[in-house]
Amino acid sequence: MATRKFASLILAASFTSTTVASDDGWTVVFAKTDTNEYTMKVDSFEVTTTKGGDEVASVIGRDMDTKKNRVTVEKWYVKTTDCTKGYGTLVTLSITGEYKYENSFVKKDGSIGAAIADVICGVHKVLKEEAAKKSL
Repeated sequence: MATRKFASLILAASFTSTTVASDDGWTVVFAKTDTNEYTMKVDSFEVTTTKGGDEVASVIGRDMDTKKNRVTVEKWYVKTTDCTKGYGTLVTLSITGEYKYENSFVKKDGSIGAAIADVICGVHKVLKEEAAKKSL
């Protein structure tokens, strides 16, 4: 998927803040806090299945802590059934796919976890709708 197309999908799916595509291959999709900025790797969105058999929508994400001058790169995912419900769990994995932790979210609840889940679920919804339009 082209970078511009991906940025457009993020824009269409973003419910919490302004989306800005950057030249370094990351897209700012979440409101910044005083100390952190959360970004998503362009073209990293995918729908896959966990080892437990759940269909999930996932992205590679980056948490940039400006006070500690530290960058953490992770994978974030939401079960597609949680996207449909509008609430559930945002799971954080290491970049190699090992479980780290999870956060509960409710669509648009104002938390960073919800902002991440809202964008992941929004992109999933847009792609699903586009695919449905191509059916006969």
